[in-house]
Amino acid sequence: MTAPLEARAIRVERGGRPVLDRVDFALRTGECVGLIGPNGAGKTTLLRALLGLQPVSAGRVLLEDRPIEAWEPSARARRLAYLPQQGGQAWPVRVERFVSLGRLPHLEPWRGPGPTDREAVSRAMAAADVTALADRPVTALSGGEQARVHLARALAVEAPLLLADEPTAGLDPYHQLQLMARLRALARRDGRAVVVVLHDLTAASRFCDRLCLLNAGAVAADGPPRTVLTPERLAAVYGVTPAPHPLPESAVLPWRCIDETRRDDDAA
Repeated sequence: MTAPLEARAIRVERGGRPVLDRVDFALRTGECVGLIGPNGAGKTTLLRALLGLQPVSAGRVLLEDRPIEAWEPSARARRLAYLPQQGGQAWPVRVERFVSLGRLPHLEPWRGPGPTDREAVSRAMAAADVTALADRPVTALSGGEQARVHLARALAVEAPLLLADEPTAGLDPYHQLQLMARLRALARRDGRAVVVVLHDLTAASRFCDRLCLLNAGAVAADGPPRTVLTPERLAAVYGVTPAPHPLPESAVLPWRCIDETRRDDDAA
């Protein structure tokens, strides 16, 4: 697999202190990568550095083998879609109009959206399960609904690379699973590349092809979930240990969507 986005030995400082120190990272076509680690590990900083939004004091970030800062902003925006924490700000416009803003990098000056853009918006809204909300003001929606609308705007870009920062925060269990399944499908089925910041280690293990574990601004591990989420590493980085078997009565088992179960039953 090719690696259209790379960080090579990058260092990011804040207030004269390193937030990231000699971090290497590669996002390859066709994979969904989970960026995990405890609070303050540097996950959001790394994501912003990969996008060219956070200057680095050493090392470099390459997009398609070119320094990220060498890209013209609109060309970079067509290749990199970004979903920030909490989706960013919203204002009282119709959901469909808000999602259509994801097409701006593709529009020529003084030209409105065309059929291709409208089709992309429709696909994005369906993927984020917000089609039924098309005519409602974004600011009249619940927090979880707004999160899905912001996801739809990022999907509408139809960029080959998608970087999402805690996109499942605030979503109910059904939409958490739907979102993660969609991100995985973007990589595996549609041939894109996805990196997603997660705190839910169960979701990270279940949906991600690879995990990059950050701790104190450095990469503690990078590889398949089974090799990263070892009991020893969980204890050292997170200060937690896997639950004993059998699980205690108070434990909640991992779940899956009902329609996913029905598809499995139909295939049997």
